[in-house]
Amino acid sequence: MKSLKIASKVVLLLSAFSMFSPSHSSESVDDIERSCRAGDIVSCYNLGVLHMEGQRVKQDFQKAAALFAMTCEAGDVDGCYNLGVLYRDGLGVTEDRLKAAAIFEQSCEAGFAPGCHNLATLIHHGQGLSQDLAKAAAAYKKSCDAGIAASCSNLAVLYKHGDGVAKDLDRALALNRQACDNGNANGCNNLGVLFDQGHGVARDPVQAVALYEQACNESDANGCYNLGTSYLDGEGVAQDPAKAAALYRQVCSHGHADACGDLGVLHYEGNGVAQDFASAIALFEQACQAGHPLSCNNLGLAYLNGVEVTQDSSKAAALFEKSCDTGQIQACSNLGAMLREGKGVPQDQIRAATLFEHSCNSGEVLGCRNLAYSYMQGKGVKLDLIQALALFERACRAGSSEACAEQKALQN
Repeated sequence: MKSLKIASKVVLLLSAFSMFSPSHSSESVDDIERSCRAGDIVSCYNLGVLHMEGQRVKQDFQKAAALFAMTCEAGDVDGCYNLGVLYRDGLGVTEDRLKAAAIFEQSCEAGFAPGCHNLATLIHHGQGLSQDLAKAAAAYKKSCDAGIAASCSNLAVLYKHGDGVAKDLDRALALNRQACDNGNANGCNNLGVLFDQGHGVARDPVQAVALYEQACNESDANGCYNLGTSYLDGEGVAQDPAKAAALYRQVCSHGHADACGDLGVLHYEGNGVAQDFASAIALFEQACQAGHPLSCNNLGLAYLNGVEVTQDSSKAAALFEKSCDTGQIQACSNLGAMLREGKGVPQDQIRAATLFEHSCNSGEVLGCRNLAYSYMQGKGVKLDLIQALALFERACRAGSSEACAEQKALQN
C-alpha cells in the first residue's frame, strides 16, 4: 500500500454562534405565567426561555418562539435576539436565515453585542444573505469592542488572512490574545497557531503547546487535536505518539474528522497504538464520510490494495475522485494513475496528464514524476523528453529516489 499521509498540524476555525440570552427568574412557573398573561414583558420573556430550554416545563420551541415574538414586538432586545436564534436554527419555526439576520441586525443596532456577533457569522458565511467579509469584520469589531471574546477570535481570523480587512498579523495576534485572556478557548488555540507558525511573532513551539493545552483543557477540540499533533511531531514537547493517539481518540469521539483520520494513520502504521488495519479502515471511513478529503484518499488506497476490504478498483477511483474534488492533491495524482492505466475507470490519458500537472504544480512529488512519465511516453501529452527530464529533476530535488534514477537513466 502506498504511504499514507497525516493531516496538516494546525486548524483555524470560527467560533460557534453565541448561545441564547438566559432567563434570570426564580419565580414559580405559575407565577411567571400569571404575570405574562397580565402583560408583563419580562415574565413573558422568562417563560419563553423556560420553554426553550425545557426548564421546569416541557421543552416547546413553538411556544418559546411565540413568546419571544411577543416580547420582541414590545421592544425587548433579548426577546428579539432569541427569536433570531430560533429562526436561524429552525427551532419551533421554519428555518429562515434571512429573517434571523434581520433580527440580529435589529438587536445589534440596539446595542446588544451578541446580536452583532451572530449577524457577523451569518454574513461571514453568506448564510441567508450575500457574503460580505468587510461588513462581517465591522460587526465582529462592534461585538468584540463590547466584550464578546468569540468575536475577537473571529475577527483575528479575518486579519490573519486579509479577508474583508487589510492583512495584519500583529492585529490578529493581539485579538487572539484578547480573546484567550477573556476565556475564549478558540482564541487560545488560534493564538497557539500563530506561535506555531511564527506569524506575527517569533516562532515558539513551546508557547504554542501551552496554548493548545489551555484550549484543550477548556474543551476546544482543535486545541486537543493540535496538542496531539505536537506530541506526534515532538514539536515544543517530548515526542509521544501514544499521547497523540489518546488526544486524537478523545476528539474523534466528538466528531473531529481530522483527528479520526490521523488516528487511522496511527493504527495503520502501529505508531503509538497497536497496529490494527481494521480499526484504521473504520476510522478512514468515518472521517471520509465527515468530509475529510485525506481520509477519502487513504480509504481509496485501502480499496486499491485490498487492505482489510475486498479489493475494488472502481471504488478506489471513486474515493480518489471525491478526495481530489475537495482539494487533496495526492488523490488527484492517484486518480490520474488509474485513468492512465484504465484501472477501475475508462482509460483517459489526457485527463490523467491534466491531473498529474495539477498535482505537480501544487507541490505533490508523485504528480511531477507521473507527469514526467507521460511526457517520456507521449501519453496524454506530446512526447517531450526535455520536459520529462526537467520534471524528473524537479521530483528528484523534492526527495523522490525513483525520479532521481529515471533522471539519470534519461540523461544517459
